[in-house]
Amino acid sequence: MRLLALLAGPSPSPAPTAVEVSATLGSPGLLGFVVTFAVAVALVLLARSMAAHLRRAARGPADQDPPDAGDADTPDRTDRP
Repeated sequence: MRLLALLAGPSPSPAPTAVEVSATLGSPGLLGFVVTFAVAVALVLLARSMAAHLRRAARGPADQDPPDAGDADTPDRTDRP
């Protein structure tokens, strides 16, 4: 009988007390949801923008449309001071 009491383990000391915990104490609430949702939307938009920029950069300048020769109003990039 004594062996069974030793194997069962000791009872906690001091005995736990009933502590009232508010249900909203660990909840982020509506503000937490809105902030998390805004960060997720920003992440999706930034990822799409980055993918578009990388596609454009991968094509290189040779594959892009050349400027029209008749456009005298637009300065040439090589004409920088």
